[in-house]
Parts: sequence; C-alpha cells; structure tokens
Amino acid sequence: MQGLVAEQGICSGRPGNLPEPRKICGASGAARTGLPMSRDSLGDVEKHFWLTRSVARCMDISLTEAMAEGRLSANEYSRIVTRCRAANCSGQCEVWLSQQQAQAASAPEFCANADRLNALKA
Repeated sequence: MQGLVAEQGICSGRPGNLPEPRKICGASGAARTGLPMSRDSLGDVEKHFWLTRSVARCMDISLTEAMAEGRLSANEYSRIVTRCRAANCSGQCEVWLSQQQAQAASAPEFCANADRLNALKA
C-alpha cells in the first residue's frame, strides 16, 4: 500500500467515531455538505490511514511527532482517518500525491482534513 503513494519521490489510527460534518467530496468528485456515508460504506482503513499520513508527510508533518508533542490526540487521529475514509476522494488524493515533487505548502483543497492538517503545519 505504501508504494501507491510513494512512487514519485518525497511522499511516502485506528478508525473511531464518525467524522464531523464538513464539505466532502461525493462520488462524482463534486463537493457536498453534510455527514458522510454510513459506517458500512467507509473506505478501507489501511488505505486511508496511509493516504492521510502521506498527505501529512508531503506537508512535512509527522503525525506521530504531533501526537508525541500533544498537538494531536489519538482520538483526533482516529477521526481524521475516518473522515478520509468517508470523503470518497481517494482517487483525487492519489493523483495529488503522485504529482508532489516538493514539499506542499498546504493540504489539497478537496481534502476532508485540509483544515486540521493545515493547522498542524502552522
């Protein structure tokens, strides 16, 4: 699974509570507002764990270090992975990750966790 997002260079939780309402991508890639899909239709935990970590790594954020420093709780880590699983943007995310050739200044706009990842970057 790591190879999926680490092929082009620099970019290389546990599931928990349902994510908070926010702007998320629908099946067509168009944004919609509201609660994500039911728990039964969430994406694969392992895939979304690595997508979340890879986006953070492209931003030069270590989620492990953020937890150790108290900037990210285990519950919040779980929520951001679950939010990723519900967003249905993994295809867009994989493309974005494959195009990263340098450190990203911010999370991609379509990312369901952009606000939180950008806050961790600051």
